[in-house]
Amino acid sequence: MLQNWLKPIKLDQFDFKALNKAQFGRNIKIHRNLLPKLKQVQIAIIGIDEIEANAVRKALYQLSFPFKGLKIADLGNLRNNQVNFLVPVIKELLDGQIIPILIGQKAKFILAQYRAYHIQKNLINLAIVDQRIPFDPRFKEEVNYLHQILDLKNNHLFHVNMLGYQSHFTHKHQIDAMK
Repeated sequence: MLQNWLKPIKLDQFDFKALNKAQFGRNIKIHRNLLPKLKQVQIAIIGIDEIEANAVRKALYQLSFPFKGLKIADLGNLRNNQVNFLVPVIKELLDGQIIPILIGQKAKFILAQYRAYHIQKNLINLAIVDQRIPFDPRFKEEVNYLHQILDLKNNHLFHVNMLGYQSHFTHKHQIDAMK
């Protein structure tokens, strides 16, 4: 099913010949023309917005790969970057015991990823890396996705960890509400 939801990576954007055997791009399976076999894959990378995802890949593929024994596949980019399109893709990966890593910049896809985990009915640990806390009970908008997650009925959220938020961007009522 994933073949229908994901499009391959355009190889002409990356210089794989310039990579050595120790670099990330040479140590992962990549969706080129056919989706790679996922039998032993533990982590899958999916691009949401193709331009931004390919920019991240360009840097990521050049990094070293110190993860001996870890099987990673880059499954390419979503054919359609709608939230409802992403949930079944993530759910299928989770059903196969594969951890999805999404490359994108729109907050609405965090909700899609959360919904897919929520369907699994396991406790969820959420780590958010952002300069602002995406929670303000006064507003209901895309950038306020944490409030939408906390408002879900039968919430399976076990722990939220905020990394990198800056106090000069954070109002006291946001911190009080998070407690």
